[in-house]
Amino acid sequence: MFDRSKKKLFLKNLTKENWLKLFKQFIYLYIFWSSAKKYSIKNSQKRKNAILSRTKHIVSDITILKDLAIYIEESFFHEFRYYQQFNYKLNIKSQGEKKQIIKKQILKIIKIFIENLESSLNDLPLEVQAVLKEYIKQKSYFPKKYLSKFQINRIDFNFYGGTENLTTCQCAMILSYLIINGVTVQQILLHIRDVFTEYSDCYEIDKAIKNIGSILHYLVRDIFKKNQKKINDILALFNYYRNYHLYNGQIEKFKDKINKKININENENEDEDEYSASLLSYREVKDFFNENSKYINEFKEAIYNWSIGLVKKIKNNEKNSDSSFQNKIKSSIYG
Repeated sequence: MFDRSKKKLFLKNLTKENWLKLFKQFIYLYIFWSSAKKYSIKNSQKRKNAILSRTKHIVSDITILKDLAIYIEESFFHEFRYYQQFNYKLNIKSQGEKKQIIKKQILKIIKIFIENLESSLNDLPLEVQAVLKEYIKQKSYFPKKYLSKFQINRIDFNFYGGTENLTTCQCAMILSYLIINGVTVQQILLHIRDVFTEYSDCYEIDKAIKNIGSILHYLVRDIFKKNQKKINDILALFNYYRNYHLYNGQIEKFKDKINKKININENENEDEDEYSASLLSYREVKDFFNENSKYINEFKEAIYNWSIGLVKKIKNNEKNSDSSFQNKIKSSIYG
């Protein structure tokens, strides 16, 4: 016969053991949570500091790159004294003799720009390389809204919003957008009357610079639309927009349909490029690209090879250079 007193004692001891195990599990869980929280706070603060540092240096970076662009593209900007030859609608399909002459002039000035880019690789100052390296290193953080959606869709981001697993092509895209689209077109070309005194009174030049700026912009965009596919990982997008506190319709869809697969290519607007807001639309440039496809393809190939060469040059110099020397370069730039 089963002894009831022994049964009570057994249950009592069992309860104590369970409570002891449960208490230990709680302690372990608390320690883990506390450590994870400290790690999260530490990395979050590190991210904030990195973004603040990058924001602080953006102005000086842009100034350095503007000076570089004006120097290496001197002959390109000088060609705008013939700006009236570039003033026509790019999407007109007429084949008149005048238009053929104008097309040749536009192709000529684009070719000058690209040849200057290519030659600049041979003698790129270390100060500039140190600046550019900060944009393509792993765990790079960018100021809020600094990257366009087009770029964001083609870059992988870690949990804290920093870049990760950057390929050579992704680095080339970042630098091309920075130097050509961001600095040359947006900072110089679209403000050419402010930058160059010789054009200060040439108000009719606006159409010309918009035409040439749009062509350069869409050349770069087409290159990386083809060579750098979108990152089909909603988590990478989530990491970026969550950390930078930006609204993104695709992320909101993901939250609403958390259990359904989302195709991030379903909405072309999610791949829009904010840089193009001040330029012609792609539709207005497309006819010019199609009519001159042979030259346009050559331009694209040249820009792509230049951007890849630029990335490799920076990374090779980083490997071969003494780190203390690189630090001296940075300190001379940023103070």
